[in-house]
Amino acid sequence: MQLYCRSCDKSFSIKLESPILTVEKTGGSPIKIKSKSDIRTLPIEKEKCPKCGNMEAYSWQRQTRSGDEPATRFYRCVKCEHTWREYS
Repeated sequence: MQLYCRSCDKSFSIKLESPILTVEKTGGSPIKIKSKSDIRTLPIEKEKCPKCGNMEAYSWQRQTRSGDEPATRFYRCVKCEHTWREYS
């Protein structure tokens, strides 16, 4: 599996059997996992895709605002891969 840093444009190889992955963020955008199969490990929820109307989407949360604000929930359609966000 490859990890890709959008800030410094470097790729890093990791072994799938590695039990723990530690990444030090030095600024800029977070490291993005390049493999499409990685999203398949996320939970699937019943959410209607605004693009195709499909009723299944992968979901995850990210703290995009200050720490005292609720996390932002992201969705990606299982069918068309459209990604959208929902602010709590």
